Amino acid sequence: SVDLPFIGRKKELYEISGFLERSAGEKVGCLAVEGEEGVGKTSFLECGLKLALGKQMITLYLARHGQTEENNAHIFQGHLPGKLTQEGIAQAIKLGKELQTVPFDRIVHSDLERARLSAELIRGDRSIPTCPSILLREIDWGSWTGQSISGVKLAARPTDAESEEMLYERAKRFVAFLKENFDGETILAVGHGMINRRVIAAIQGLPLNEVRTVPRFENCEYRILNL
Repeated sequence: SVDLPFIGRKKELYEISGFLERSAGEKVGCLAVEGEEGVGKTSFLECGLKLALGKQMITLYLARHGQTEENNAHIFQGHLPGKLTQEGIAQAIKLGKELQTVPFDRIVHSDLERARLSAELIRGDRSIPTCPSILLREIDWGSWTGQSISGVKLAARPTDAESEEMLYERAKRFVAFLKENFDGETILAVGHGMINRRVIAAIQGLPLNEVRTVPRFENCEYRILNL
């Protein structure tokens, strides 16, 4: 067993979190963590608890869909299906080749067409089960959907649009969905720019007012996370 009595601060949390991930399968106990809000205490303690209970970590490859015509037109896509451009198709195929050797157990994707098709192109001819999820949809822009971004007052979001709080809660539900159903699996999730950033924030345990500190996703960019 590994006995780690300590009080962790910001730097130590990241270092010890990495140690716990490398020590998967060993019993870990005596954890006492304190620090500023948003430094990762929740994710760190979850990691230790999983190890203590014999659970395995999920390896998540989180990607954004390929470029769409709506991206190029600078409109609010939201829940529109979106149409991949030739460049977007090429981006997804390229990403599939880059991830060819990753042993994915499944692919989870937003049910919106631009994400579904991107996931299909990334998978290529591999036999990987896929799972659509409405939880991974992009933000619902309400009456802004389909409008030009430059044609609205960004500070006055319409009342029928999904709020920041609602979007973040949906991201948290997606993370919970993964944890409840895919213990120990390596998963590719194909989503959208705004929801993906909230998924990362949820995994990192960031407060709502720090969600936008998560860097933006480019088309077909991916990041690797453990949860």
